[in-house]
Amino acid sequence: MRSVRRSRRSLVGLGIVLVAGVAVAGVSAVVPGGTGLHEASPGEQAIRLVQDTMDVPEGMTLVGYRDLAVTVPETWSRDGVQCGTPAEDTVVRPLGPICLALVGYRSGISSVELKASWGYYPPESAPPTEIVVLDGREFESTGIVCPETDAEWGISQPCRVELTSTTDGTTIILSSSLTPETAARDQLDELLAGVRVLGPETTVVPGQFDDPDPLRSVLELRDATEYADLLVDAGLVPRIEEVDVPPAQEGSVQGLSPVPGSVLPRGTEVTIYAAAPPQTPADEISVDATYSRPDNGTMISDEEIRRGTTIQVELGDSIIVTGQKQLVEGTEEYDEAAENGFSDLYVLLGGTLDGSSIEVVENDRVAMWHAVELGTTVLTVTYEKDGRAYDVGTIDVEVIG
Repeated sequence: MRSVRRSRRSLVGLGIVLVAGVAVAGVSAVVPGGTGLHEASPGEQAIRLVQDTMDVPEGMTLVGYRDLAVTVPETWSRDGVQCGTPAEDTVVRPLGPICLALVGYRSGISSVELKASWGYYPPESAPPTEIVVLDGREFESTGIVCPETDAEWGISQPCRVELTSTTDGTTIILSSSLTPETAARDQLDELLAGVRVLGPETTVVPGQFDDPDPLRSVLELRDATEYADLLVDAGLVPRIEEVDVPPAQEGSVQGLSPVPGSVLPRGTEVTIYAAAPPQTPADEISVDATYSRPDNGTMISDEEIRRGTTIQVELGDSIIVTGQKQLVEGTEEYDEAAENGFSDLYVLLGGTLDGSSIEVVENDRVAMWHAVELGTTVLTVTYEKDGRAYDVGTIDVEVIG
């Protein structure tokens, strides 16, 4: 049993990008280096040590998967995709479930995708035509292919080259939509020159979906303890730090430092930021609010309400707040909801008012308030359980004419 440091911390100020709301997309949070928010952590120092040892050029960084890595500009994002399609210069690692909308590859960007091969080549790809050797490793290669623009739809595909390791089937897809075509080809040649085979003294921080078992359900997200086992298998030393991020489920992975894909010396410590236990029942639910602002209707997120936010509404408009509780499998609540085909539960919220510009509308399905006079009222959203009301967050409602 690993000991867990149970310090409760807010992620504000840590520089962590939360995966809340897109948790199923994988653990892509990071404490970025060079932000000026903090001195380089031991993990960040380890990244620099590896890159100095491997002569990675200034302004570039290594991003890896299994025992392969590609040198890319430090400015490139991680997993910057829209429905699985790169939306900016980015490195894409195994993502897990994604939306199914067809999104075109934007002009003027480049990307690297690292994944396990399934032996399938999409229509825009060409099958391997040659064997190439990069950094001493043999790969099946498609060569650089630049498809023609679809004359009927006016849709163009980026120039790309696919490499599949003959050792373990790991696939690297390099894409570029720079113009003219010669610029895209030059970009791909540069990326090809940056493919590295990692030695036994280095390893890669695994992501949520870097699973050696391809049959494992991508919906079966690991908690922090399971993720720690994955880091140990990769030759790394996990440290779990709890952070206060309601309404995230206790133990769920909220961030990682260094980020998945980082190339590190074996034995480096990696911090897993895990959701701490809820302090009150209000931490167990997610909330949002809808209202009609002067220019358009909009929604307020759970994070904004918990942090405290200010809105403007016009006289006569309404504010509606709804709540939802994610049920834990194995509990009586879960079993009852599952019989009806649900895994979560809608809860009725309430609120207290400091001011008179809005008043409550009696409704047994949603919490609703109506703007009745000019002025500002502080609405404190509450959740009642076992006869006690718990504060969730506040909305300062300014009613204008």
